[in-house]
Amino acid sequence: PLLAAAMPRPLPSRLDPRPFLGAAALALVLAVFVAGALRARFTPFTPSRMS
Repeated sequence: PLLAAAMPRPLPSRLDPRPFLGAAALALVLAVFVAGALRARFTPFTPSRMS
């Protein structure tokens, strides 16, 4: 029931990997962006000997 409510379109008989690849690429880009933002934010607070 939850899957039917979350996905209004019926599942295709053959699994299409393209949406999963697109979601994985988007998650990867988002993770890299967040990691870069966190590194840019916390770099001045880290001791210089750690780098």
